[in-house]
Amino acid sequence: MSKIFLFSGVHVNKFENYKNAYEILDAVIDEWCDRERERRRQEGLPPISKLELKNELGRAAGLGNGDADNSAGKGIYRYCSGETPITVDKAMQICHYIKSYEFIQWMGYQTGMLMTHRSIIENLDGINEEDILSEIVKCLKDTTKFVETLSSTYQSKASFDAIRIIEDVFMRAILQMEKTRLMLKKLVEMMLEPGTQVSFWLMPEKKKKNKKRE
Repeated sequence: MSKIFLFSGVHVNKFENYKNAYEILDAVIDEWCDRERERRRQEGLPPISKLELKNELGRAAGLGNGDADNSAGKGIYRYCSGETPITVDKAMQICHYIKSYEFIQWMGYQTGMLMTHRSIIENLDGINEEDILSEIVKCLKDTTKFVETLSSTYQSKASFDAIRIIEDVFMRAILQMEKTRLMLKKLVEMMLEPGTQVSFWLMPEKKKKNKKRE
């Protein structure tokens, strides 16, 4: 894999100039502030400063002494400066609030893990077994196409830029395989429910051919 390996849609090289976790947290929160200010501007809401947003974020994460001062925002600043080490619980609260998991994903990547979001399968409970099987087959076909594309690209000794682009295909293949795994898990759960008809699962037995003795 190249230096620009993707994990959950995040480019590792996006943070390649940072050495410390708190620097990543600072960058992620700052980007959230920019996005939130722009969102509010487009919706015609009153302007808001980054300090106000960080106070809002800090209070959501249980920091500060209330609404009267900037202690909640100062708590965020201490995390982002490295003055106060951040706990896993606080990191999760912050990531949930800003709806970005790049910080936690980066931490996982540093420990050698490839982290991908769990694929969300909407209305899975309302899909019958046959439809799930059809979807699984479709996912497997898509994954095969992704793998074939990856294989041909690498074998052709492609340029660095081509490899960088094709890694997005690699991530889509991983997500498709995860989606397939979740659907298989759900299918097994459905089959184990009392009163479930599982006859469709049984494949027709192949007739054994007796070899004639010469």
